[in-house]
Amino acid sequence: MLVVKSKNKKPRTIPMTARVRSELLQVIQGRTEGPFFSSARTGVNLVEIKKGFKRACELAGIPHGQTTPGGLTFHDLRHTFATRLAERGVGETARMALLGQSSTKMVRRYSHATPEAMREAVLRLEQNAGEVLEFRRRAG
Repeated sequence: MLVVKSKNKKPRTIPMTARVRSELLQVIQGRTEGPFFSSARTGVNLVEIKKGFKRACELAGIPHGQTTPGGLTFHDLRHTFATRLAERGVGETARMALLGQSSTKMVRRYSHATPEAMREAVLRLEQNAGEVLEFRRRAG
């Protein structure tokens, strides 16, 4: 997917999975050009996109909005994307490029440790559990 008018004003290409491509092709229904996601920068009303997201949450039974306990917002999808990439071992540089960020500091702000990822990390300690590591003692 080519993003022509990005936030930092630099065009960039974003790879997508076959499933995403298939879904987007259904959304654009035969169009070969033009935006399918947009904002004030590209002419499509972001308010309408957010309304659609809210409606999708309602249909899925997902709490929506910052003021709703456990509510999901459209922006939360960026945090989820970054977190899932990190959980799957994608490095900071690749996550930075995929998110369109200019620093790894911002990537770290978007990537979070989930309870599942922390459990998985601790369970990895059971691998080779019988192995005793030997360390040299320091004198003194």
